[in-house]
Formats: sequence, structure tokens, C-alpha cells
Amino acid sequence: MNRRGQFLRHQAPSARAQAQRLTGSFILLTVVLAAPLAAEVSFADGRLLIDGLLWTRADIGQSVTQGWTKTWVNFKCPAALLGLTGKVSAVATVRVYFDVLNRTPLDLYTQVQWPNGLSVKAGQFKLPLGFDVMAQEAELKLGSNTFLYWYGKPVGPRDIGVLLAYDHCWLNAAAALVNGTGPNSYDNNNYKDLGGRVEVRPVKDLRLAGNGYYGRTDSAGVQWVLLGAEAAYDPAPLAIQAEFKSLRHGTTQLVGGYFQLAYDFGLLEPAGHIDAVFPQGKDEQPDVVLTAGLNIKPLANRLKIMLTYHLHKAVARWTYYEYGLQLQAAL
Repeated sequence: MNRRGQFLRHQAPSARAQAQRLTGSFILLTVVLAAPLAAEVSFADGRLLIDGLLWTRADIGQSVTQGWTKTWVNFKCPAALLGLTGKVSAVATVRVYFDVLNRTPLDLYTQVQWPNGLSVKAGQFKLPLGFDVMAQEAELKLGSNTFLYWYGKPVGPRDIGVLLAYDHCWLNAAAALVNGTGPNSYDNNNYKDLGGRVEVRPVKDLRLAGNGYYGRTDSAGVQWVLLGAEAAYDPAPLAIQAEFKSLRHGTTQLVGGYFQLAYDFGLLEPAGHIDAVFPQGKDEQPDVVLTAGLNIKPLANRLKIMLTYHLHKAVARWTYYEYGLQLQAAL
């Protein structure tokens, strides 16, 4: 969680009033920005496509730890992303996706995709380890990933290697061989890690999937073993999604999952999800995260305002909650 910014103790009432006044400004800004965001951006006769995403956010939050209370108001940019996709040939593309805020490349790969559904990707990319991990940032219902996002593999879901995939009308399968040390880094041991996923679509609007990851971390080669199960039911305008993960890393073991529900009325989209992670240890305490919100979408995912409430409770340790107002502009 990002708690940067000034902590303002015992200032909750005035902070809430300030956040409420900001709501009107964000809505007015939405109307002003709507017109220029209505078109695709392409160059070189359509062979070069540009996409991007900007999140700007105002939030008020409070944390309680062993009787100590901290309250804050914060303005921030959670994400500023810029992507370039170049069409090399009828089947080959090059992708560069950049985190502007941290001046860090996210995706750097070449992909060859044949008409029969077979594809090969080489470079730095996101591994297919669940619906939440695979979702584009602009498609996230609540302006952020679930708590389980970082539990799929070591050092986050991106890595450097090769991915082979096949997509059919009812089947999608993928397997990746990677360093296992995360993005923008070299391997630190003599092992390569393996991640994969299989998804079936037995009936309309229903998707069932399983994913897994096996690797070794650090020079000592500590085992990392992940198994996951996924289900999604999307009879528009309803969208239901759930995932379960079981992770073992050395002597650490945990299980977790989330359930997400959203209903798209067009301009308005209420959504919510609940996450829980249960470490398997005598003295370990579970983490429970509840997020609920309302999306206002004058231009679908290209331009939307997200009103959110976020509660994170680590039982018997601390509680963290936050009210947020987030503006999304996406190309």
C-alpha cells in the first residue's frame, strides 16, 4: 500500500470535507477531457499503435495499529503508462510498454501469432497466472489489482523468457520458461522457472482455468510452488470472477483467494471484491481486504471516475481503510 504523503493526525472531519469538494472538480474535468479521447492513435499507416493510461487520485485514509491512529489526505498518480505496438508483418509484432512514473520498462517483447491460434512470445512480458494478473490496467473494475496479484511468482508477475500459447474456440493454453527474477534483471541461479495456464470455455460466458508456477529463488535455489484455480461468468451486463491460490515457498505456506462482482449499467458500474490470504503457521494471522466502488463511465474504460472504499485488516495487528476518488484516462 502506498502511504506516502503527509500524515495528518486528528484531522479526519476537515479532511473528509476537502475530499468531498474535490468530487465536483473531478466530474467537471471529465467533461472537459471527454472530446479529445474519442479516437484511436496510430501512425505509419496503422503499423504503429500508441496506447496509454493515466490514473490520478485523491484519497483520505486512516490506519490503526495497537491503539495508534494516523489519518491522511493524499493526492497522487498511481499509474502513468505508455505503450507502443509495432506491426512488423502480418503475423509479427513488437511491443514496448513503459512505466513513466518509475522510468521503467514493463513489457519488451516480440510476438509471432499465426492464424491457426498458435503464438510465440520472446522477451519481457507478464505471465498468464490468473484473470486479475492478465487484465489490462484500463479494464480493472476498481482501479487496482487484487491483494493476490503479487503472490503468483517471485518479484511480481513479469519476467524475461519465452512463452508458447495456443488459442482455440473453447481452449486457451500457455506455457512460459523464464529467469524467475522479475523484470529488467538477470538470473541469479542456474535454474529456469516454468509457469503455465489452461483455460476452457465449455459454455457461453463461462470460463474455467487452472494455473501453476514452479521455480527456485535466490542463489540457494529455494523452491517456489504455486497452484491456482479460476472461474469467471460474464453474461453481460453481469460479471463474476473468482480465483484461488496455494503457494509454498521454502518453509512458508499460504492459501488465498478473491471473489469479484460487477454490474455494468452503461454510465454507472457498481463493483466490489473481497480478498483473503491465510498463512499456514501457528502464530500467523490472515489478511482480509474488502474493496467496493462505483464507476462513472462517460466513455467506457477510456474515461471514467472511480469512487472506492478500501478496507485492509490484518487480524489482531492493524486496520487500514481508505476512501478514494480516481480519474482514469486511457488511449
